[in-house]
Amino acid sequence: MIKEWRRVLIGALALVLAGLLSGCAMMVNGSMQRVSFESNPAGAKVVVDGQTGITPTTLYLSRNRTYSVSMELEGYKTGVAHIERGWSPWFCGSCLLLWGPFELLSLLNGSAYVLGPANIFLTLERAGASPY
Repeated sequence: MIKEWRRVLIGALALVLAGLLSGCAMMVNGSMQRVSFESNPAGAKVVVDGQTGITPTTLYLSRNRTYSVSMELEGYKTGVAHIERGWSPWFCGSCLLLWGPFELLSLLNGSAYVLGPANIFLTLERAGASPY
């Protein structure tokens, strides 16, 4: 009788622990990521999905998509960079332990992903300048 209660208790504790470990990406990452932008020369206008800033600046972007970044400064050619979406190690780890309802939420709200690069630096080329 004691052995059976012991098995039930161990099983219940394992389920509670697995439930607590599920959804790690959502708790650790959140759905937004901080991305910093710098340019040489400084003072360029950064445009990312309707958000704007002047370098150096930081913007918060949703993790659930990719982005095209442009940097504009008078007298210089527009610089372009791309931010890609990849899998978060936290999400992958929690999927290995237990696939639960929080993993589905992580996929829906973007916390299952990480954006990269998280620091964008562009050297802008003078307009009309010859590359040779």
